[in-house]
Formats: sequence, structure tokens, C-alpha cells
Amino acid sequence: MKKTILVLFILIMNTSAYAQQTTSPAGPKEVVQSYDKNYVAPTPEQPHNSGTTIYVDAAHNNFHTYDGRFTPFSNLLTNDGFKVTAFTQLFSRESLKDVEILVIANPVNDANNPEGNWVSPIQGAFSDDEITALLEWVSEGGSLLLIADHFPFPGAVDGLASKLGFTVDNGYNFDPMYYTDLQSRFFTLPIIEQVMEGKADPSNQEVLGQIMNQAGGLFIDLGANLNSLSYWSNELDSSEIFKNPGDGDLFLPSIQSYDDSRIITQDIPFVTTFTGESFTWNPVPGVTMTPIFTMGEGTYTVLTEAQDAYFGVSSTDSDTNTLTSLLKTKTIPPFIVPVVQSDDKLQAALVRLGDGKVAFFGEAGMFTAQIAADGKSKMGMNNEQAQHNWKFVLQLMRYLD
Repeated sequence: MKKTILVLFILIMNTSAYAQQTTSPAGPKEVVQSYDKNYVAPTPEQPHNSGTTIYVDAAHNNFHTYDGRFTPFSNLLTNDGFKVTAFTQLFSRESLKDVEILVIANPVNDANNPEGNWVSPIQGAFSDDEITALLEWVSEGGSLLLIADHFPFPGAVDGLASKLGFTVDNGYNFDPMYYTDLQSRFFTLPIIEQVMEGKADPSNQEVLGQIMNQAGGLFIDLGANLNSLSYWSNELDSSEIFKNPGDGDLFLPSIQSYDDSRIITQDIPFVTTFTGESFTWNPVPGVTMTPIFTMGEGTYTVLTEAQDAYFGVSSTDSDTNTLTSLLKTKTIPPFIVPVVQSDDKLQAALVRLGDGKVAFFGEAGMFTAQIAADGKSKMGMNNEQAQHNWKFVLQLMRYLD
């Protein structure tokens, strides 16, 4: 079944996940994913840091920057005594020499920027010289938080990640129940009900636009509220764990030192992510790995390398054909979508290289507080399913410090 699903998802993801058209009397208005300006990052009762600077990459077309979509992340860390600022230079031994902690979140190559160019082939975000400089900096004691969310970001960091032993899935993670809810809710959309009753023609461009808009809103809502994956602490008693299908395991000892009085992980039963990607690790000389998140049973990752083959050069015609097939059969049409099972794969891991550390995460929203492209759905620390994320983020950054 999973090889035949989510064609419509990929179709709409390119136009609606990050920018959605809404109609008003004044005409179309674009709504773009942004950080939640109403979210107040919790202030620790005992801020511990005395001013370590955390540099957040801003030199590689990053989708998340310290004063953009990662503003809540920056506020949280500032409350804890850190300094947070942009790193605007390319990576070199010279530019990194005074950096202790570096965050790289969702970079892309110039060739794949902006979002309209998120199509295959995805080129690496870093030059070979930059990768060499980063690895040398880590081995000499640097701490790197590397974040690559869903497609195209895994492909953009593959050159660096592979040097650390990671093999990324350049796609989108899914909860086992996602398809069931998608299938049932799609046919309750007002425009789809009109089409099914013969009151609207899906070949009409205005109707097609309404379908794309309403279906895009559905995908965003599902992404925020259903397609979240929780990772439960493996230190909890089994009676304290309330896993939903797809929930995985959280290994908190990976990011704590037992002689550190500032540990706050005892108050973290679970951490929640929002879509993202999965990856595996294979041993490489000089690198050791400890899992942080292992994915749960039934999860899967939809790979998107083949999306161009689905839609060809005339995406409008292909979109219409896909929708016509869906409306006739009342099911997602049976196109072959590359899908891999993600059971027991990683969504977060820690590696040690020489004297340094790299924390690699396959999801970015969990570190911040976002409002999705529908202008209302909460994805991140502001989502009620992620109420413990802020504590996890603080503990991780303290550990990297």
C-alpha cells in the first residue's frame, strides 16, 4: 500500500507546505511559514551559562536562521545565559578558530534556492574545503549541531553527514496513521464534495486552484497535529509510557553528564518532532555514535527523487490527471512512490570525533516555535504535543557546551 500513496501529498507539498494562497476581497495573499511571535520561551529558574556564544549558520541559504524561524530557539538560549548570533562566513580553519558551538540548520546550495528550486538534483550545500574545515574543527574540540529536515535538506548535507557515517533518506517521515486520515478527510473538503456532487468541474482552473488550496491546508493541519512523532524516554517505567503508533525511543543519557548538577532531563518524559527525515549510521574510522531518537514501529519515509518523473514538464496537466483519477476512484491513484520503512532508524544521534561532538537531527521544528503556512497550525515548542521540547533543547545545548 505504501508504494502507492502520497502522490497528492508530493504534488501539493511543492506549492503549499511553505507558502499557501488565500483569497480575500483584495485578491490573493501569500501566507508563509514563520516563527510564532506569541510564543514566550520559558526562562530557566537558574540560568546556568555565563556567555558562551552559539553561532548559527547564515551563509548557506539556511531556511532557519537565528533571527528568523529560529528566533524562539535563540530566545530560549539567551534566557539561559548564552549569546546567540549569526555566522555569516564560509567555513574554514580561520573562520572557525574562535567558535566553540556552531549550529547549521537546513542549508541548501545556491542551485536549489529558493523553495521553487527544491527539485532534483539536490546539490551539496558545502564545498569539499568547507567539509574538511568543519571536520578538523570538530576533531579539535568543536561542538556542532547539524540539522537537516525533510527534502531537500538531507541531500544538501549528505557530503558532510556521510563523512560521519550517516546515510540520509532525502524525503519525508510519516506517522503510520497518516494515510488513513488523509484518505478519509480529503473527501470531506468542501470543494471536493462539490466536485463529487457534479457542482464543480476539476478541469476548471479556478476549481483546481480551490482544490490545491484546501488540500494544502489539510496537509498542513495533518503535518502539525497528526504527523508528529513522540520519542519516549527509555528510562521511564513502562506504566508511564503512552505511545501512539509510530512513537519511538528517546535516549537521554546520550546528552547528559552524570556529574553535571545542571541536568534537567529527569523532567523530560518525551520529545516530539514534526515530519523531518530518517537516517542510518555505519561505522567509520575515528567516529563513535550514540542514538538519541530511534524511530517507532510502522513509520516510513517517502523519498522524492522521482517526483519529476511523475509530473514531467507539464505539471498542470499532470496535476489534473492525478486529481481526475483520485476523484473517479475515491482513492490515492496507484503511482509508484519510492518508500522506505523507518522502523528503528534514527532521527537524532550523537557522534564523537576526536575531542569534539556532532549532534545530528533530522527535524528542525522541534527546536523552535512555528506557525505553519495556513497561518494557524503550531509546529514546534508551541504545539501542545511538544511541551517538553524546550527542556530537551536546553539540555542538549548545555551538553554541547
